[in-house]
Amino acid sequence: MTANKRDENLQQTPVAISALSSKQLELQGLSETKDLSAIAPNVSVVGATTNATASVVTIRGIPTAADETMGYDSPIGIYVDGIYMARSAASSFEVADIERVEVLRGPQGTLFGRNTTGGAVNFVTRLPTEDASLNVRLGAGNFGQYQARGILNTGILGERLRMSLGFLHRQRNGTVDNLLEPQKNRDPGASETNSVRWAAVVDLSDAISLTNIFDYTRITGLSGAFQLAALGDGTVLAPITVGGATFNRVQPANVRGYLASATALNPGCGTPLSQVSSSRLSQICNNAAAPSTDKLWGNMTRLTADLGERDRALHHVTPLVAKLDWRE
Repeated sequence: MTANKRDENLQQTPVAISALSSKQLELQGLSETKDLSAIAPNVSVVGATTNATASVVTIRGIPTAADETMGYDSPIGIYVDGIYMARSAASSFEVADIERVEVLRGPQGTLFGRNTTGGAVNFVTRLPTEDASLNVRLGAGNFGQYQARGILNTGILGERLRMSLGFLHRQRNGTVDNLLEPQKNRDPGASETNSVRWAAVVDLSDAISLTNIFDYTRITGLSGAFQLAALGDGTVLAPITVGGATFNRVQPANVRGYLASATALNPGCGTPLSQVSSSRLSQICNNAAAPSTDKLWGNMTRLTADLGERDRALHHVTPLVAKLDWRE
């Protein structure tokens, strides 16, 4: 693993860290940031409220800002091959062939710099192999989900060059039926992802190599649905006593009474109170749901020099890095 910017044994690393190999990732179906909820202690990942691609990562109680809060720096750093992903919308990279994932818990400012107060998540991708190969994966699931993913390795070309090309198509209908939307692919939770990735490595010598990786992803989808579980009814709450001190409680507004007197604006949606339930509803009425489109692309050029066992911590030089995202 490389949590200390050098290859070393996980058991000798003085950091609270969880690392998963490519075999473990494939077995558990993990491929991007939103899949990390169950891989490490004190780590939680939930989807954002207004965007289908964003996620909120929490390590030891410290959360990242959701993608809709673009003005905030994240206290948890997310890295792909050492490149910092400044916004969670840029953390979708399923087309990449992930070699391992390292989750570092606790402050990591010494080696990773700013924005790692809560910890860091480091994705390491697999470089093009020396042997030619083609890996294709097809899958299907509930809610009309299906996906196709392929990675082609060219092997060694001209004794020094090796390349890989990956593609991904995945789509799924919504997980909750919006009665105001006849199309299933426009229900809350629906998404469609198309992505390509090209990587090339040139071995300039036995100790020096030049790597360039380009990726492009287009994601269209709707965020998941949220529903009211309970409402205040205006009942006066008695004061409570804690440790001998008495505290008055905030009196809830009579929201339930207000909704009980309201009428449904859309036929077939029932009364407003019918949308309030402590159990999950399979059908809702949401006239504000609209899909968002995220386009992400990035290019990384890296020169790597192996300086030997004396100082492996300094063997990466990155002259050019770009990672951009925009939203429609």
